[in-house]
Amino acid sequence: MPLPLTEENAEKGFCAVLACTGIGAATDNCDSIRKELIRKIVPESMLDTYSARLLACANTVCGNEPYRWTVVKEEPAIEDKTTFDDLWNGWFIHIVFE
Repeated sequence: MPLPLTEENAEKGFCAVLACTGIGAATDNCDSIRKELIRKIVPESMLDTYSARLLACANTVCGNEPYRWTVVKEEPAIEDKTTFDDLWNGWFIHIVFE
């Protein structure tokens, strides 16, 4: 049975998506990077592909157990001032559905 799409479960899913990209995997509390600029945390060599990587990880993590949510195939827009919190508010919560 899929996990219900509550805010708590969505936050866990979001953290798992970030960890899947290789960002935040070593962080035991996802909130610690949420206010940080993406360009500060994501290596320059990954920036060009990071949007596609996020979407692929969202499909993998949220589309499978334990979540099994529907994921809209929409890459996030990442600009110079984008934070991980912006990804949460402006992208992630809009692309996952029960």
